[in-house]
Amino acid sequence: MSLQIRKATEADYDVFARLQPALGVSDPPLTAAQFAERMLPNVILACDGLRPIGYAHWLTYGATFHVAHVVVDAETRRRGAGSLLMQDLRRRAVDAGCTRWYLNVKADNGVAIRLYELSGLTIEQRAWALVSDWASLRNLTGRVGRITFDPPQEEVALFAQQHTIDPERLALVRKRPGRVFVALRDEVGLCALAVFDPHHPAIYPIAVKRPEDAHGLFEALSSHAQAQHVTLFVEGNASLAEALLKAGAKLEFEALRMGGSLS
Repeated sequence: MSLQIRKATEADYDVFARLQPALGVSDPPLTAAQFAERMLPNVILACDGLRPIGYAHWLTYGATFHVAHVVVDAETRRRGAGSLLMQDLRRRAVDAGCTRWYLNVKADNGVAIRLYELSGLTIEQRAWALVSDWASLRNLTGRVGRITFDPPQEEVALFAQQHTIDPERLALVRKRPGRVFVALRDEVGLCALAVFDPHHPAIYPIAVKRPEDAHGLFEALSSHAQAQHVTLFVEGNASLAEALLKAGAKLEFEALRMGGSLS
């Protein structure tokens, strides 16, 4: 049968639960209620007849279209499902008025990287997924500075843009229940920021002018920790990733951010 695309519904939670582990990330599995609340209606399925063999999930931040998941059943790959999903995502992005799209992919996933290149995306920057205990983070050398919780949005947006973080995505993450948003100031102004989810637990995004500025962020966030270890996702800052590794963090995987214009 020919492959077709359809929108996912709440009844497709089992499809998501079956395929999502193929992403190979440490995110805790979503419940059916969380799937409906956090992902729908921005999920499409690639189907072979009536059988779903892949799915994709996306988010939009203003004129930016973020492809969050693209997953195809390992037993049915190389049949065009990934390409079909990407084509449909691009159409939806354009129809939504977006002018740019991007995604993250594991650096060692050559097959996926090739698919995304054929879809018009190019590598923009590297990223690192790390896991650390809080003792290692608190021992990171640096300065404390002046800590601010929930700093003004305009100031944060400017700093985020300077550090390749989409301000509208940051605002969305910041609004999610239970998140702890902290910023650090030096004598000039904002020099670091991070968003911490104590329930995951994970720190993302994290942006610093200098690696040593991260010390103050972790010192402030550690009081909110509910678990011994925390996951961190560092984008475009090799110096910070290196400093964290030297402090005792462990590398889970390296990723690439790939993006492109939709014009």
